[in-house]
Amino acid sequence: MSKPVIVIRKLEDSPDWLDRRLTLAYLDTDYRVFSVPFPPVRIGMANPEMDRWHEERGCRSFVFITAWNPRSEPLSLRRNRWRNKQLETDLKTTAAFVLAGLGAGRDPAWPPEESFLAANLPAETAVGFGRKYGQNALVYWEKGQMPELWWL
Repeated sequence: MSKPVIVIRKLEDSPDWLDRRLTLAYLDTDYRVFSVPFPPVRIGMANPEMDRWHEERGCRSFVFITAWNPRSEPLSLRRNRWRNKQLETDLKTTAAFVLAGLGAGRDPAWPPEESFLAANLPAETAVGFGRKYGQNALVYWEKGQMPELWWL
């Protein structure tokens, strides 16, 4: 499938025109799901426990996505949560299941963002939701692959 995105697995994959500092912030983020036992999702890193957990549930792919801080412009907590509630409603119409999570970077200057893991969401739909909510990127995983940063 042709994806209208830039796929990034490591910093060297990002084009020269892309802000390296911002890309590194995404790559240095732990994507956690509150209600599951597997370790945080990391872009470009294997996670056998996560793979097993998804395999047991028939999950072939997932997207880790948020509606917080569109285009990396900070919004109020109230506004971010309202936007995320709208995203959650959208995700639940097409994903096999949706789990609440958090994207937390290792740089304390970048506040954590409430997010969702949406299972078996078609790639085109994931990209569409990312663009609808003004996101720079999302995390996408397919069975047998490692999580990727999809720059929108």
